[in-house]
Amino acid sequence: MASVFFKTGDDISTDVIYPGRYMATVLPTETPQFAFADNAEVNGKLKAKQVAPGSVIVAGKNFGCGSSREQACSCLKGYELAIVARSCPTTAPTTARFPASTACTQTPRRSRAVARS
Repeated sequence: MASVFFKTGDDISTDVIYPGRYMATVLPTETPQFAFADNAEVNGKLKAKQVAPGSVIVAGKNFGCGSSREQACSCLKGYELAIVARSCPTTAPTTARFPASTACTQTPRRSRAVARS
């Protein structure tokens, strides 16, 4: 059974998921090491393989907003993480890529229920 690994707030941009200073790294096999690079605890657990595949990120509204960098998707896919978000920006190309790259669910009731558990 999947467990919640990380809970984020609202308005988590692709810059938070995959910081711009790593934009030169584009290979999907190399991008995972920079997932949430500015959050030492989260990044450290991912790199140390302390997070099981299928673990869940519970996100608030606007998860994946911002510059729409594809590496934000590939770095999460590399860890086989699932995302439950209250909402994702409908105009950003990233939104279209998240479902293809990760298990991404956008259901308000579901994300609130998971966030409480």
